[in-house]
Amino acid sequence: MAINNYSEIEKSKNEMEQYVKEGYKIFIDTCSLLEDSADAFWQNIAPYLQIYDSKIIIPFRCIEELMKHQNNTSDPALRKKAIHSLTIC
Repeated sequence: MAINNYSEIEKSKNEMEQYVKEGYKIFIDTCSLLEDSADAFWQNIAPYLQIYDSKIIIPFRCIEELMKHQNNTSDPALRKKAIHSLTIC
């Protein structure tokens, strides 16, 4: 089972590199920024963004939503994720 997981991860990284290398426009939305696996995504894609001098597009509306969520007092977990996401952005 571990071999399958490793090969799936490598396959995903290769696909990610191809998207960046080929100049695809990569957009990310608020839900993706708040996802628990967002840190892993950034860690995996950052080297490719640097190598190929590329960027991720985050619409300003997403930043506004994160700013709204960082002030959320009724959901501390959402607030924490929003603050972390804004820091990463």
